[in-house]
Amino acid sequence: MIWRQELKYVISGADRVQILHRLQNAMTPDPFALADGTYRVRTLYFDDLFDSAMYDSLSGASERAKYRLRMYNFDPGFLRLEEKRKRFNGGVKPSALLSREEAERLIAGDAGFLAGRNEPFLQTVYAEAKSGGMTPRLITDYTRVSFCAEGGDVRVTVDSDVRASRRTDAFFDRSDAGVPILASGLCVLEIKYNEYLPAYVPALIGLKDRPRTAMSKFAAGGGLLY
Repeated sequence: MIWRQELKYVISGADRVQILHRLQNAMTPDPFALADGTYRVRTLYFDDLFDSAMYDSLSGASERAKYRLRMYNFDPGFLRLEEKRKRFNGGVKPSALLSREEAERLIAGDAGFLAGRNEPFLQTVYAEAKSGGMTPRLITDYTRVSFCAEGGDVRVTVDSDVRASRRTDAFFDRSDAGVPILASGLCVLEIKYNEYLPAYVPALIGLKDRPRTAMSKFAAGGGLLY
């Protein structure tokens, strides 16, 4: 399993316009984006009885993990359950696909169906649900623009209109996007890569004098809504 490196920055709306203009001329747009180059990401986060994932995120623990269910462009035909594990700047995401019926059962607190799925990852999720009382806690919702490059398996994402909601039963409700969790106009830029980061990528983005952040959308939403 490859631990991908992540560099994260909070940028302004003006930064976003300039950076996207430069990226469009040098990197490959995400092939799954809509006609306008964006796609919507909705994520449902789970936590245990002690809010362990939330407290680890809020405290910036060097090693932490959280389970989440993700949907793109409100398409229930592609639902991915994943665990995001972080170790300092590195991360891995073991995952598995769920049907809408399975996702709805998990959201309702019924993880029993996982016992019948043979994937090792889902067996781990089942054990966590049974032992730790894993339940849905928070939804985040945002618009993403993404670019990639082959060298170093690099991906650059820019997320805007970041929102959160505690109405976990509304995961499939497109009309309920939650409330903004960043100051007006602010966006989140992430650079993700494997073994190395080609020098032209940070030069292209032009954020070398900006401080990096460990900002988590889950933590930002939790800090506002919990």
